Amino acid sequence: FASEVVAHFELFKNTNIELVNHTGRGLCRCKNNRKKFKNILSPLSAPNNVDVIPQHELDQYLYAFKLAKKEVGFDEIHLRPHPREKGQWPYFLSKFLNENNINSKVTDSTDPIYKIICDYIGVIGEATCVLRDAANSCLNCFVIGLEKLSHHRYENPKFLFGESQNIGWINENGDYDPIIFKERK
Repeated sequence: FASEVVAHFELFKNTNIELVNHTGRGLCRCKNNRKKFKNILSPLSAPNNVDVIPQHELDQYLYAFKLAKKEVGFDEIHLRPHPREKGQWPYFLSKFLNENNINSKVTDSTDPIYKIICDYIGVIGEATCVLRDAANSCLNCFVIGLEKLSHHRYENPKFLFGESQNIGWINENGDYDPIIFKERK
């Protein structure tokens, strides 16, 4: 975060800059419980209240999860719909993934991220606050944003959620640095 303080000073010539830590800092319980399930959490935020999503979006999720399978292996993807989601598309996505040899299931979104993140080896999804919360609440998992899927909401998601937030990225063209799949100890 120090780079943001320097940038603000350089841009605005203001020395009255305060840096605030994320509220999830210090809540990681991995030090007490290093037994993680080999599952990945995938927050689902957009589109809202539809029953199906286009094939190109299904393919983007499948591509990302196949990369994760290759890089770290996992048992299951837990698809976490937005709390206000009323559509069936999370189940549509889960069915598609299962048909393509990616074990997945839809989970509920009752518990806040900081309470459940330490149970996962990683988080993969479009740019949402869940990525930021996960990255700040647990340093013993990877957090990866999907740039192309994030364009639902943001013109430049990597700028908004940037690397300074401890979020790695699968780029719009599908490129990625394998280091993004490593724990950030």
